[in-house]
Amino acid sequence: MNSNWLSRRTTLKLIGLSSIARVLPACAVLPQKVNASEETPPFRSPQSDWFSTYGPIDRTTQDDRQAAFSGDRPRSIHSLLWDKDQLDVLRQNLPSPSEDVPLVIIGGGVSGVGTAYLLKEHHPVVLEQAPRFGGNAKAESWNGMDYSIGAAYFLPPDEGSDLERLYKELQFEGLYREKKEEDPIAFHGHVFKNFWKGEMASTRKVKSNHEKKSNRKAKAQYETLKKYFLRFSEKSAVDLPYTKYTDKELVMRLDRISFLDHLKEKVGGHLNPEIEAAIEYYCWSSFGASASEISAAAGVNFYSFEFGGLSVCPGGNAAVAEQIIRKTLESGVPQSHFRSNAKVFHVAVENDSVIVAYKAPKNPGDQSSDGDPEREEVRVLRARAVVMACPLFVSKKVIKDLDQDKVEAISSLQYRSFLVGNALLRNLQVKDEFYDLFNLGSVPVFPNGQRDAETVKAASLAEGVTDCILVNFARANKRDTVLTLYRGLPYQGARHDLLDDNSLDQCRQQFRESLERWIFPTLKIHTNEEPLIRVARWGHPLPVPTVGQIAGGTVEVLRRPFKDRLFFISQDTWALPAFETGISDAFHFRSEILRHLNGPSRH
Repeated sequence: MNSNWLSRRTTLKLIGLSSIARVLPACAVLPQKVNASEETPPFRSPQSDWFSTYGPIDRTTQDDRQAAFSGDRPRSIHSLLWDKDQLDVLRQNLPSPSEDVPLVIIGGGVSGVGTAYLLKEHHPVVLEQAPRFGGNAKAESWNGMDYSIGAAYFLPPDEGSDLERLYKELQFEGLYREKKEEDPIAFHGHVFKNFWKGEMASTRKVKSNHEKKSNRKAKAQYETLKKYFLRFSEKSAVDLPYTKYTDKELVMRLDRISFLDHLKEKVGGHLNPEIEAAIEYYCWSSFGASASEISAAAGVNFYSFEFGGLSVCPGGNAAVAEQIIRKTLESGVPQSHFRSNAKVFHVAVENDSVIVAYKAPKNPGDQSSDGDPEREEVRVLRARAVVMACPLFVSKKVIKDLDQDKVEAISSLQYRSFLVGNALLRNLQVKDEFYDLFNLGSVPVFPNGQRDAETVKAASLAEGVTDCILVNFARANKRDTVLTLYRGLPYQGARHDLLDDNSLDQCRQQFRESLERWIFPTLKIHTNEEPLIRVARWGHPLPVPTVGQIAGGTVEVLRRPFKDRLFFISQDTWALPAFETGISDAFHFRSEILRHLNGPSRH
């Protein structure tokens, strides 16, 4: 296989989900660009009952006050996997397998459905614990406007690459609009469209010699760092996951130092406060972590490609996930092989097969059983191979006799939470067109120079929303406006607060405060009508790429198959919240998986 497709220029990045990571997958005329200057009909997914009920884009939401969080629905799966006594009883009383299948994929996010498409000739069974497929790449709809509640964009592929051919095969044409300009920066009500050209320093009024010297130093830092990031946006030396272009020695060196410390080394001292704020808030949004936590390998890998073009779909990457599922079904994979509300609790390698047990509604169309024992039943599959496309902390919980070093490697991972708000603004238009507007907020972020966990948490809680996407950028609407608000939570323990369903009103109010404090004033929005705000919570969408995970061998252990039949394909294996992470490993392990699928069955 030509590995050109894996150039970092082709990465699909989650937004704080990245960034969830803004990410996606997998192999097919390049998409035609959407003309957002004219209002066009919204992209239509298949109008079948199946997509309406199970697809990544929920177009059934009502125009009223949101009664519950969207995004994660943790109650049912938590009550199953964290109840040891119940698990023991279920595992001791497993029924015999009711189906023999070639391949089971556990997890219906973009890594899972992308892997299913790549192995579609074997009609894989895809098990997803949520009611809808898509994982973090989900969306909702309002007044004909699809808006993301998770993963937001992907990057254009290299010409002639495998990924470009995949896009053609999947017929992505017409789905997206390309964003080429640098994202604007908001600061105290002003918008700077050329931040990395030193625009803020150039417009600053300086009088004293000290101020002039400080300003010259700031301009030099902007120039130095922009050249540095552009160098890697044009080359592939820090490609992650590895490609044939990756300079592995460089990656190892970068992985041993934090992103913040590495940038300090590049400029020869402390960062200019505005640059440090821009980098810090970006890391909150993209990684759910501070720049002092993540490795320079991950930071350089991600941030350098903020200087390239982005491809933006109405509904974000949910539109791409929907298209992948559609093409997989059109290839002949039965709809019945895509099974939602399927809560896997037991995976065991037995000789030349893998046993997979899960709880599911007795009635496959029942979307509200939600753990009701009277409406659920245990089902067991036997497969030749299994792909774990779910979070690794779930794999650790459900796989029987997992290798101890892999258990320890998984336990070492940190996961961070994320909130996404969507402000639905009726009969209102934003004058200035943009895609993603970042707010510098407080500069400096840490006035006393202290940057421990509690200080980062306090700064994050004070800042609120870090960036705001104009949904109308992807497809124009001449009447209404939707703003997607991203809020990464760069500290441990946030998930506990989000699990409280009663926190919805508090979260909604926090989004409203950010709208009133900086978003509306910056965009010059004046309205007497209170916006409808919908909130999505994600408890643990972001594995944090901390210092030393690659260089110390943790990633190697996480990626390693188990007993030659269980494969781990997700963003967690590299602790890198980007689509490319899972899909690249799907290509990497494809031949090994096919060896089992194409061999004789002994069942």
